[in-house]
This record gives sequence, C-alpha cells and structure tokens, in this order.
Amino acid sequence: MQIDLKFIKFILVGCFAYLINIGFTYFFKEFCNIWYLWSFLIATWFTWTFLFFGNLYFTFQESSKLNLLKKYFVFIKGYIVIFILNASLVYLMTSLFSIYYLLSIFISTVLTTFCTFSFNKKFVYRA
Repeated sequence: MQIDLKFIKFILVGCFAYLINIGFTYFFKEFCNIWYLWSFLIATWFTWTFLFFGNLYFTFQESSKLNLLKKYFVFIKGYIVIFILNASLVYLMTSLFSIYYLLSIFISTVLTTFCTFSFNKKFVYRA
C-alpha cells in the first residue's frame, strides 16, 4: 500500500495549522475569557488562510497565480461546511460529554482530516 506524498505534506501543513489554531483558541479562551466555541471559531479563521497558502505552495505545489481568488473562495466555502461538522463535534464532546475543549478540538480535527484532504484535492487544487 502506497501512501500519497501529498497526503503526508497535507498532514504536515495541518499540524502547523493545528498548533496555530490551538494557540489562538487557548489565548482567546483563557486570557480573553471568550467562550471556548467562539474562541475556536475565531482561531479557525486565522488558520484557514495559512492552510490555503501552505497547501497551495507546499502540498499541491501550484505556482500559477491564475484563479487564485476563485480557489480561495472555493476553499473557504468548503471549510465553512466542514467547520460546521467540526464545531458540532467539539460542542458535543465538550458540552455534553465533558471532554476538555482542547482535546475535543484535537479529536474532531483527526476525524475530519480525510474529508478536508479529499475536498482540497478534488475541488480546490484539482491534483
């Protein structure tokens, strides 16, 4: 079984984005006293642009600037849909099952990784 190199690169970019997301979420929740789900939403907006360009240049290695804005909007629309799933999982795990909010974010991120990779590969970067 051969592992797709792009998937490995996608995971690497995602790991950096995850650290950014967790850092911002923790900051907003613990230091600004913003509800954990709002903190997660705000942090997620910061990470999406990083994810878009990280995957554009590193994972899928696109150098063309053509249709960059169009790709970005497709990316954002897809990530909004995926975020609804992700945030719902975080809410269920944290509020209903009392799982620590940062652990809930980690679990939901792992569970949605294949979905986001497939979406990026098929619709955003068409690799």
